Amino acid sequence: MKQNELSQQEQAANMPLSNPDILQFQTLWQELIGERITLAEAAEHGRRLLALYKFVYRPMTAEQYQQLICKSQEDEKNE
Repeated sequence: MKQNELSQQEQAANMPLSNPDILQFQTLWQELIGERITLAEAAEHGRRLLALYKFVYRPMTAEQYQQLICKSQEDEKNE
């Protein structure tokens, strides 16, 4: 990868969120966590959440899925 290219996680962290998305995130934060945050904080937390999601989410092929199922079944037999 070239030095000036951003990693997928960095790109997600730098993705702009729309104002409605930020407002919705701010509302959800207050409803679920019980504290008010500023729009700037909501935007930052939202960007970080997207970065985490991009980092964790990895699509898998059918072959990878089958390997996972087989491994899971083997683990169950060994318990």
